[in-house]
Amino acid sequence: MDEIFKITDEVTVFRDGQYISTDVTANLTDGMLIEKMVGRTLTDMFHKETTDMGSVFLDVQKLERKKDFAMSVFQVRRGEILGIAGLMGAGRTELMEAVFGVTRTPWRNHKD
Repeated sequence: MDEIFKITDEVTVFRDGQYISTDVTANLTDGMLIEKMVGRTLTDMFHKETTDMGSVFLDVQKLERKKDFAMSVFQVRRGEILGIAGLMGAGRTELMEAVFGVTRTPWRNHKD
């Protein structure tokens, strides 16, 4: 959004294929422009719905593969979204490939 206010003199908004408005950018705020774009006032920029978390359906305990990813421990419950993030080379892809059986990870008995 910052770029819109930096590089434009006027802003035209279309929503669902319909013309909404054309305004001088200097006369708009972020909130005003967003309201025109979505068709309502946003009280929460990142709305979160509450969801009852169900039972555990993915349980990863002490999974590691030397040179690819460190020991990983996590659970995912029904109704939950898991995101895996990291820099290139951090082992994200290798971890998920191991979890879902795309690549084999030798089993090792870890001591607690």
